[in-house]
Amino acid sequence: MDKFTDEEKLVLQGQLLLIDADKYTSDFFDTDEYKTLRHTTMDYLDKIRDKRIIFKLLPMSTVLKSGKFVVDKHTRGISIKVSYANSDLLKTEVIAKFGEEPKKYQYDEIIRFINENAERLDVTNIPVHYEQSKNALAGITATLFYNQSKEILPFYKKLGYNVSEITLTSSCNEFTSVAYIHELYHALLNRNKGSINNLLHNKALSIFMEKVAALDLDNSKDLLNKVKLCRLLDIKNYIMLKTKNDFYDNNHFDTITYETYIISTLLATALFDTYEHGTSQTQRNIDDAINKVLIGESQLEDVFKKYDATEEKGSILVKKQMKEFHTNKR
Repeated sequence: MDKFTDEEKLVLQGQLLLIDADKYTSDFFDTDEYKTLRHTTMDYLDKIRDKRIIFKLLPMSTVLKSGKFVVDKHTRGISIKVSYANSDLLKTEVIAKFGEEPKKYQYDEIIRFINENAERLDVTNIPVHYEQSKNALAGITATLFYNQSKEILPFYKKLGYNVSEITLTSSCNEFTSVAYIHELYHALLNRNKGSINNLLHNKALSIFMEKVAALDLDNSKDLLNKVKLCRLLDIKNYIMLKTKNDFYDNNHFDTITYETYIISTLLATALFDTYEHGTSQTQRNIDDAINKVLIGESQLEDVFKKYDATEEKGSILVKKQMKEFHTNKR
């Protein structure tokens, strides 16, 4: 953390404490495999706006139904309830009751108050805010209740993940459905502290489920191929951004975000390869292994280990896919 500002250190520590992760680095970036991946991404897929990526427009009602269909299909037998805390209402109640700068001795009482007053909603009932836009963005917001400071960090260690809203900004289409499922799985993964050991793995399950969802929602695999291409362009973009920051030796905090997308995409790609080419029993077994993570009985890293989903394997697959998509331009 030596290269971060004091404010950045607080934000990073808060992120780690909120999900109870221990690490935010990866040795993979020092390997020869990463060097070859970086070179490959520079040489292939030379346009960010690929003409093959055209998605069918959908009403928002279909997007929401698609999310429910995919979640229900893959979470058989487990609860999908998450903690929902309206960021305006419950936050103001907490501050009114305990003050704007609570003392450490109050933290346990505050957490009890939040847990007793936050709603328990099925993840697919989380409020969704949609905005029409040609730029596709999606995100999930958790209520933190208090602004980050050195004094409040022990509070984050106790605080659960209280979702307040999912935001979808796009030309409502097939990819919006996939993005919605991505955010639903963030809520499911983060509802239990310690579900991941490394912050850089935080997006791996959601990216994996994007591809699973594409497979579920379109038997022709046309949607899956478009989602794969989007992620290949995405990882190329983040590798370029990381390379620039590494070269100039600046913006180190932003680099964590880029590395999260890179590592998460590689692990998701490796796991999905096993899923896509596995038998129906293998697919059910992967679902079951993930569901154990979602109910707090194991960590996501256990799933990666069980199915030999590594950064190296993901890198080899990404390089192969990049070359194939580059060669098969229409």
